Amino acid sequence: MFTTTMRFDRRAGATACALTLAWFMAHDAAMAHHPSGTTSRGGSGGIVTQNAETLSAGERVISVTHEYIELNRLDDDTLIDAASQERDVHSLGKIQSGTVGIFYGLTNYITIGAAIPWVSRSEIFEGEEHDDDFEVEKLGTAEGIGDLTLSTQVRLFQNPDTGQTIALIGGVKLPTGSTGDKDLEGNSFEAEFQPGSGSVDLQLGGAYRQPVGPLTFDSSVLYIFVQEGTQDVDLGDRFLYNAALSFRVLGEAPVHHHSAAASDHPHGPTLDLVVELNGEWSDKEVDSGIVDPDTGGNTLYLSPGIRLGSDGMAGFVSVGIPVSNDFNGTQSQPDWRIMSGVSLALP
Repeated sequence: MFTTTMRFDRRAGATACALTLAWFMAHDAAMAHHPSGTTSRGGSGGIVTQNAETLSAGERVISVTHEYIELNRLDDDTLIDAASQERDVHSLGKIQSGTVGIFYGLTNYITIGAAIPWVSRSEIFEGEEHDDDFEVEKLGTAEGIGDLTLSTQVRLFQNPDTGQTIALIGGVKLPTGSTGDKDLEGNSFEAEFQPGSGSVDLQLGGAYRQPVGPLTFDSSVLYIFVQEGTQDVDLGDRFLYNAALSFRVLGEAPVHHHSAAASDHPHGPTLDLVVELNGEWSDKEVDSGIVDPDTGGNTLYLSPGIRLGSDGMAGFVSVGIPVSNDFNGTQSQPDWRIMSGVSLALP
């Protein structure tokens, strides 16, 4: 989700391109209650938006990213009212995810990667019936290792004169994460809160980029085909859509030059300012064949950010403010999110 348009050496190019795939790592499956996923990468371009470039053959990059989402807590009356109607409504306060990813240039046109997250969902409450009366129960925090994602990016087209680039992106999420985390009462959390989904989910999308001097425009889409997993729950398909505009304010202007032996790279640090629109749509959950009306919906973030890079290393931070929250039924909705991370091209 970063875009790589600067002129870079092998290490800087690896940081700029491969870490774009790190966003696959946090793609659990129910939008309002799960991390959105993020990349960490160097170079110019978006922070959340997928980068269309690939690593050169033999290049390797490792990344560490963190995402924090603050959600609005549902009040007690709302939870009790939902429980009295036998609706499965929960309040969720915070989501955190930290992800480690490693990526490799199989050829100049194909990059492969693997990423795995640690996920935490805290301040979970629900309404429950006790002795013919209803009250709000605190369930606690669900946390643990999430599902492993294997990803592939194929660069289909690049214009060496203009830098215009198109890529196909895809992946598969494997059910390696924990699905048995328990609440404060000793009961298993529902599937939507578990660190792992228990399902094998395919991912398919594409990315586009166009540099113009110090500016770079990037866009990407990704559809996640979610299958039935733990507790016989289908957490709902997801669709991620993004657009980013980045501006190089320090260092040489971005130049698209894809070469395994590129020797013309910027001297000294680079600094980019980034602004993005990041959309996340999720389908409703299906529990044992029954559709949950209080799940699914759409969020659109406005996300300004900043990225600093130098000599094969890069760090970034992005702040997402929802400009639209359109959810089905009654759900906790995101108030804001922060994404941050670092990346390193390996020798």
